[in-house]
Amino acid sequence: MRRIKFTFPNGMQVSARLLDETEPELSQSLWDTLERPVRFICHNTLSSGSAFGAYMRPPREPVEAGYQGRPVGHNSVSYTKIKMGEMVWTGTRFLVVYGPCTEPGIVGAVVVKVDEADLGKYEEACNDVWYHTYHYHKLAVLTAEREAE
Repeated sequence: MRRIKFTFPNGMQVSARLLDETEPELSQSLWDTLERPVRFICHNTLSSGSAFGAYMRPPREPVEAGYQGRPVGHNSVSYTKIKMGEMVWTGTRFLVVYGPCTEPGIVGAVVVKVDEADLGKYEEACNDVWYHTYHYHKLAVLTAEREAE
């Protein structure tokens, strides 16, 4: 089972597993991306609920795997169906979900699931990302990396 570690702006770290069995192509895309630790800029919206996008520097060439061009229904879910601790990976960004989401529409496929033991820390760290944007007015950076086996 391949695992990754997320380090949040407040220093909290959580572990997660790749969902290779349900999303092998996107899992491999993420694994390849995390050959070295990658920093993601986090952005909260006002309307989507308990979720934020985490964006990496865009690649120079189009990505081979991702939500783009995937038929609706191919393991794709809507915002309202994603549970706390599940993350969507599109090939260039995460959708990080830490509670109920309110947006309609299809968002992509869940590729990462945070360990149940880390969900409390995860929720606290995700709320801190919100505080970075709306209270501290500072950029929130999430770091993702492969976890040693």
